[in-house]
Amino acid sequence: MKFKSLLTKFIPGKKKSPGEQDRPGEDKTEVIEHEIGISFDQRQTRIEASGVVGEIDVYVNDEKINIHTLAPVTRIGRDPGQSDIVISELIVSKLHCTIFSQGERFFIKDNDSTNGIYVNHEKVTEQELKNGDTILLGKKGTVRLHFHLRR
Repeated sequence: MKFKSLLTKFIPGKKKSPGEQDRPGEDKTEVIEHEIGISFDQRQTRIEASGVVGEIDVYVNDEKINIHTLAPVTRIGRDPGQSDIVISELIVSKLHCTIFSQGERFFIKDNDSTNGIYVNHEKVTEQELKNGDTILLGKKGTVRLHFHLRR
C-alpha cells in the first residue's frame, strides 16, 4: 500500500454533512496535507533514463550510508554549496571529485583534492569507471564508493 493511500485510510478528512458523499475525482490528499503539514508531490527518487544509469553506494567506515543515482555530471565533496553528493568527513575535500558520463560510459576526475582518489586501490587523476569499481576518497579507505551500472 502506498504511503499516500495509507494516510488517506487512517487520517480523518474533513467532516461531511449527513448525506454528503465523495464526489468522483475528489482529491482527499488536500485535506491530509493541510492537517499534517506535508506535501505529496510526486517526485522521483531516481533519475529514469533509457539505456545505462550509473549509481554509487557510499560507505563511511564500512557502513553503507546512501545510494545515489548519477546525473550526467555529479560533483562529490564536503561542501554542500559546491557538491551534489555531500560527504561530511574530514578526509573529503570541499569539492573532491566529479563523476561524469559520455554516452553510456562513466568517468571520474579528481578535482585537485588534498587526499586524492583511488580506483581499485590505484591513485588516479581521471579514469573511466567500470561496473563494480571501488573508489576511495583518500588512501585510508574510510570513505568508499562502490560504482555500478543499472540498465
